[in-house]
Amino acid sequence: MRIATYNIWNSPTDQLERLYALCEELTRIDADIVALQEVPLDEMKSGEVANVARIIGDYTPYAHTVFRKYPDDIERLGFVSKHPFTSVEAGWDTQWDALCDCGLRVKVNVGGVEIAVTNVHLIWNDISHRERQILDATDWIAARTSPSTYEFLCGDFNCPPDSSVHRYLAGQQSLAGKHQRGWYDLAVCQSARTGVAPPITLDTIHNPRFAGNAPVYPLFVPARLDWMLLKHTGSLPSPVLTNVELFGTQPTPKANIVPSDHYGVLCDLEFAA
Repeated sequence: MRIATYNIWNSPTDQLERLYALCEELTRIDADIVALQEVPLDEMKSGEVANVARIIGDYTPYAHTVFRKYPDDIERLGFVSKHPFTSVEAGWDTQWDALCDCGLRVKVNVGGVEIAVTNVHLIWNDISHRERQILDATDWIAARTSPSTYEFLCGDFNCPPDSSVHRYLAGQQSLAGKHQRGWYDLAVCQSARTGVAPPITLDTIHNPRFAGNAPVYPLFVPARLDWMLLKHTGSLPSPVLTNVELFGTQPTPKANIVPSDHYGVLCDLEFAA
């Protein structure tokens, strides 16, 4: 099973060209399910509005898509999947206050394996609000999970692995008197096996997107902000992690452009029958 996450950058810069490049990359990686952040509502094409969700659906092989608009905002969270969604819920449709602008959760069944994927895009400029968002996100997952479901948490967390958010998920720090156990950062697991450091995902120095341009954030240190985590549960056999890699790192063959300022992260896992 291949699961991926990608912040596709809701910016007007080359937006339509990047959208077609995104479709190339989503087709190339051939994932079972992909979580998307910063999905724009629409784009202008020859003076007409081109529906972004429809373009992604028409130009990729994913038969199932879902996009939910943030309340009072101009972008969406979304998923594309080869498999039908058995449930869909947005964070702002729940009772958790900090999810009013964060979180889209789906379930799919792949060959008899039920997985739930919670897709988050945490706020970038307020660490205290990020902490409240991750607290509510993990409470949301705990309230919706079942013993027969593999739980994934992914997206753009807008903070590096030495942050309070990551330490909380790793069970190394409490937040508001709460603690977590059993969330495994799959890039860290891959690094432990291969000896190669987990790759950064927001690289404003080396990303071809910025080639020949002055740095957008001159003092920003490239960081790994995009994560894929799996919750360990004692009721299910642990899957075997076979690969973690970046995508969206080079200009695509047809559009000849990099889709985003972020790189995407994909993970390959083998589940027991």
